[in-house]
Amino acid sequence: MAVSKFTEDDGAQALEVGDHTADATKPDDEVEKADSTPSQNLGTPGSTSSLINGFTSTSFGSVDDYWKQLPPQPIMHQLIQLYFERLHEDFPLFHRGTFEEEYEQYLGELRRRSRPQPSNKNHNNNRQGAVDLEPGWLGCLHMILVFASMSNPDVGGGNLDHVGLRRHCVAATRSSLPYFVSKCTLNNLRALLLLALFLHNNNERNATWNLVGTASRIASALGLHRSDTGVAFKPIEREVRKRVFCTLYIFEQFLASSLGRPTGLGESDVDVVPPREGLLDGGGGGGDAVFVAFSLRLYRILGKTRTGALGHNGNSETRFIEGIFSDLREWNKDLSKQQSLVVPFIKTGEPMLDELEPGAMGFDELKTVLGWQNKLRQRASLLLRLQYHYVALLVTRPFLLRELSVGNQGSDLDDRNTPRLLKNQVIQQAALSDTCLRHAAQLALNILLLGAFDLLNGISGLDLFYVYWASMILNLGIMRAHSTSQGRETVGALSRLVLQLREVVSRVEKSGTMKRFATLMDAFSDYVNHSVQDRTAEQTGATNSNINENPASVAREVGGGSNRVEGPDRQSSAAFNALGPDGMNTIQWYSTMLPAGNTIEGGLASSWGHDLGLLSGMGYGSDWMMGSFSESNVDLPMVNGGHGPFLPGHHHQQAKYGGR
Repeated sequence: MAVSKFTEDDGAQALEVGDHTADATKPDDEVEKADSTPSQNLGTPGSTSSLINGFTSTSFGSVDDYWKQLPPQPIMHQLIQLYFERLHEDFPLFHRGTFEEEYEQYLGELRRRSRPQPSNKNHNNNRQGAVDLEPGWLGCLHMILVFASMSNPDVGGGNLDHVGLRRHCVAATRSSLPYFVSKCTLNNLRALLLLALFLHNNNERNATWNLVGTASRIASALGLHRSDTGVAFKPIEREVRKRVFCTLYIFEQFLASSLGRPTGLGESDVDVVPPREGLLDGGGGGGDAVFVAFSLRLYRILGKTRTGALGHNGNSETRFIEGIFSDLREWNKDLSKQQSLVVPFIKTGEPMLDELEPGAMGFDELKTVLGWQNKLRQRASLLLRLQYHYVALLVTRPFLLRELSVGNQGSDLDDRNTPRLLKNQVIQQAALSDTCLRHAAQLALNILLLGAFDLLNGISGLDLFYVYWASMILNLGIMRAHSTSQGRETVGALSRLVLQLREVVSRVEKSGTMKRFATLMDAFSDYVNHSVQDRTAEQTGATNSNINENPASVAREVGGGSNRVEGPDRQSSAAFNALGPDGMNTIQWYSTMLPAGNTIEGGLASSWGHDLGLLSGMGYGSDWMMGSFSESNVDLPMVNGGHGPFLPGHHHQQAKYGGR
């Protein structure tokens, strides 16, 4: 019977997501012969296929050499256990039992291949039971070893070169990137995400953005973005796929917000479903299904603050803010039903900073209550509060900036000629500025609780990003409060919180990006401190003492430690000294240094610098500011550029507030 040429056509393979590196209709020896024959024409399909195969394949070289580059098995086992016990819950990608089963299989295969091979007959028999060394899985193993080594460089004592191990593992993972980006497998997706997290925390945030974008495409190719594809998988695998996609979605939303870029995982295009409760190991930490569900809800609200940020003015601006806080209240109400995740508001003793809601507790009282929980549960519940206050702070921050800008040029609300509408807007703006500072204070206090429980993660976590935000907003609050008649007590409360944050950060091991955030935090705090002292001296005719004047009490308040607060490092001091006390004024400083969304690397966008400059009677200060820091060898974690962030109704408000 004649076979139709159409039925023999293998063109449909091009539409599949599988690994088709050879023609399945040809014998193996014929394929090898075809590949080994040089093409006479570089444009022929044969030569192109050879180039593609070279791009997407990964050579491990000698397995014996590869085996020798890994730590001894007992140390490697210790590092893997450390990763799952301390780090995995912050960035859950695996099912521990499944991973350890695969680890033992791969370990046995590596060990088998590293031994001298027997005769050809036995060798062929052994190959039948061999395990393929998948580059994606090995990339995951490499990055797990990197994070574990960074979190505890004492593992292995003097028998392990941790720096050499990290360099080897990162280099090996990066060398496999062509394979990761061209083969759609779950392990390749995980390896990309782990490498992206490492790069984010080590001064490569643009590279992180690119890798996460690639990971999003792979996730779509694997069908992770759809909730109706799970029936094709076994229960554990189905829930692991959900876990991986939830982690990808949350990390991508975080990057889109902090870098100010459009998301590649729009709400209308994806179904993000948390894993089924109780099926995967969670231990009550970040991998717990309940935690993931509430975290997803917060990041959806965060997405609204970004996508709904532009184009609001007047009544639509008010409705937008009310909508966000309505979502946050509903989230809080639902969370209150999960007692193990509830963290009440923390009293500060300062009326402006204390929440009006019932159930608030003192710092020490709450510390005692949370002390009964296990470490995973403590960290998970506090991280949820960080995310919650970050969203609330993000949506109210523009009002604080606007108030500072208007205050800088002066306004007279008591003037009988001032329109009532303008007075009402200024009153509303002040109320939202207060709300911003309250959430910044709560953000700081929850960070201090993490520090008190020794749970701050400056290596593989994003904790110090939230510290940076809290510190910057609190310092702006100091500037704002100091310009008012009733602000002295508020200045003291805010200053103590800033000093506490600086003290707790000084005790944490930090990755490269987090060191940059800490340096900027110190430099800005020094500037604010100096600025307030100078203004106080001008008003009183005498030199005021340091507003952060009691470090010993701060050490006691945050749970012990040294009796003195470590001051800013040499970079921070050099940066501040280079600027000098009269080097810039308030607007120029915070228009460059304040963390903001919708920019290339999270810095304040040019449009904000323009608005703030106009409101204060000044032009841009950004370029000069960047130059000052480059002379001082301070590595900035962000640069200006991109689209302007959310300054609600800023074109409309310029005419009203600025009188232009």
